[in-house]
Amino acid sequence: MASFLYENQDLPQFLRFFLYSFQFPGGHMKPQDLKDIILHNIRFKPAKAIIQVLLAGNEILSKNGENKIMSISAEEATYCIFNDIRFTSGKIKPHKVAQTIIYNRKNHINYYNIHDQKIKSLRGKPRSKGDVTRYAGDILYYMEIANLLDDHHGYFYLKGNEQQAITLFSQDKTFFNGYEQFYGVTNVEISALSKVEPMLFEYVNQSLNPELFKTDIRSILGDTAEVDVIFGDRIKEVVQGDGTSKDIGNLGEAIVCGHEKMRLKIAGYDDFVRLVQIVDTPAYHPGFDIDSYEGDGTEDHRYIEVKTTISKKAIQMYGFHMSPNEWRVANTIRKHYCVYRLMLSESKRVLLILRDPVNLYKKDIIEALPRDGMEISFDSETFKPTEILTWQ
Repeated sequence: MASFLYENQDLPQFLRFFLYSFQFPGGHMKPQDLKDIILHNIRFKPAKAIIQVLLAGNEILSKNGENKIMSISAEEATYCIFNDIRFTSGKIKPHKVAQTIIYNRKNHINYYNIHDQKIKSLRGKPRSKGDVTRYAGDILYYMEIANLLDDHHGYFYLKGNEQQAITLFSQDKTFFNGYEQFYGVTNVEISALSKVEPMLFEYVNQSLNPELFKTDIRSILGDTAEVDVIFGDRIKEVVQGDGTSKDIGNLGEAIVCGHEKMRLKIAGYDDFVRLVQIVDTPAYHPGFDIDSYEGDGTEDHRYIEVKTTISKKAIQMYGFHMSPNEWRVANTIRKHYCVYRLMLSESKRVLLILRDPVNLYKKDIIEALPRDGMEISFDSETFKPTEILTWQ
């Protein structure tokens, strides 16, 4: 699954896959905890459950004539979803959970109780509210980054323009059933549970579809007009149309192409500006995306491979994948081969330039792990961001 993120560089899409497949029981749990989950007949997917509760809440509020949108906090998700065995075992439905949350809110009912015996640590001391609600809080945070929820002062709402993905989650019928054989069994062997884990990982990896959950770029960068102003006319070709998923690589190439034209124009190389072009196409893969020029008094070309990641929030995720062909061409061209690492979010646009990645690897400035090419990683302090220029 991690290699899927390296190859596609779509963080919201990656998190949607993670949330879509994340379930109880699951491979993230210790065998003893798995045993307890199975003993209590628990089967549930947290992200699906949260979305279903929010949808049910919206329906209730609408029928009651209340001009409100249903929301949920980490504390409410903890006590009404994650820690309520009636719900996680399927004995009560999302509609009932939504009713409970709405009722408790109106009646100012508190959830966290420092005297609750169930929240005590192994040392016998009560855990803080933050510790108790951290697990549910993490899932809600991941759902926000995945562009499924909006956060307003700790209360999470369904993302208004992501109806297709939200419907897919709410109507999801998939579930890894490798643990079903242990339900109803009195004495489950820990060793038997451990043997299921590889099957779960295979199930998750086989379900990865690069075309599913691809991020609508305009939901990250804003409306088309704003994007045009920031990044130039070339971007319109990428984000115009029906607003559904557009290729992240194409967007990054368009941004960098405009940047290169402006860089050369500012440096006084107007003759080179019109020669800068995107060369990588479905039919032709030269090992780089953009043919530009150094602009250093010579006629030397600069061959640029663009690696773009998008996310709702600014996240320091610097790693990227280079194909065998890209690495081979980089090794041939050397100092005139550059990787432009572009990270886009609602609040930040960051561009890092890695010149001659093969040499950087040999000098231990970056790390490269051979895996169908190279998976590149490096420290955040290694390279300084470059200002992104807008073609004018």
